[in-house]
Amino acid sequence: MAGRPKREEEVTSVLLRIPPALLKRVERCQARLQLREDTRFTRTEAFWRIIEAGCRALEGEETPNTIAESQIPVHYGRPGISREKLQEIADEHTLCEGLTMRDLAQRLFDKDIYRAKGKDGRAVPVDHSRLRRWLEQAREAGLL
Repeated sequence: MAGRPKREEEVTSVLLRIPPALLKRVERCQARLQLREDTRFTRTEAFWRIIEAGCRALEGEETPNTIAESQIPVHYGRPGISREKLQEIADEHTLCEGLTMRDLAQRLFDKDIYRAKGKDGRAVPVDHSRLRRWLEQAREAGLL
């Protein structure tokens, strides 16, 4: 069977008019959630999660601080990469601004700043697309 699987829960369609700046925030939160969970989901699912977190806060289950920390945290990559390591990567990027992502990944590998693990267990340079996401996260966090 092709296409999207049938929805198991009942939903009601709602037309929502939203200012562009707020939509940008939702999209940033969606990206952060996707990185944190290492999965992809729709904008609609992002709205659901953000609305649920807001409702929990208003209903007293969570404070705004716990929402920011637990529901939509700043994610610095796969588990194990620290803010300090992200800062090292950002510093190296600033130092070598003209390099391609692949060349920067190789430089991080050669300087032993970051080494990923290949499927066979060998140390390899970080994937260039992951490196690009980390640099975007560094920009959002004010590290670049």
